[in-house]
Amino acid sequence: MTNFDFAFKKLLEVEGTAFTKASHDHGGPTKCGITEAIFQEYKETDPNIEAQSVMDMTEEDAKNIYRALFWDTFSLDKLTSFRVSYALFDQHVNRGYHAVAQQTQYILQSLGHHVVADGVFGPMTTNALNVVAPNEFLSKFVDACQDSYIRIAVFAPDQLKFLQGWINRTRLIRDMSSNPPEDCL
Repeated sequence: MTNFDFAFKKLLEVEGTAFTKASHDHGGPTKCGITEAIFQEYKETDPNIEAQSVMDMTEEDAKNIYRALFWDTFSLDKLTSFRVSYALFDQHVNRGYHAVAQQTQYILQSLGHHVVADGVFGPMTTNALNVVAPNEFLSKFVDACQDSYIRIAVFAPDQLKFLQGWINRTRLIRDMSSNPPEDCL
């Protein structure tokens, strides 16, 4: 099993595989954690995907979308720590590319690495992540993620109902930091 395959499996445990359409969810209709907007974005980049709605999306479609739009955009196969790869993947899915890339860069700066906090996940960021102590990075990363979720709930009170789930999500990342999965590469 590749790191991506394992990460996808873990992500589905968090996201679930059912179709949901909650009026209070800013993401809109979702299946396997893929929103309708993300599904449409992927369909535009892959001419082979069938014209279907997010409700009819298959798990294989979701896997391809996660690989192309979330895993590969951060070049996570180039990271030496699966735990760091998974944390970035999970948060990229939940909070977006720019926010997670820039947060990562600020943390790397705080740990003494010379990266630019430009919100672009490039080779300098990857190289710094490969030399930082994973537990040290992940401790700061999880704290920053939790702070971000709390800010969302403060500034958008209708999202408060999601806060505990978001915090639980970061606890999984923290748990993986102290007890890394044995069956990943």
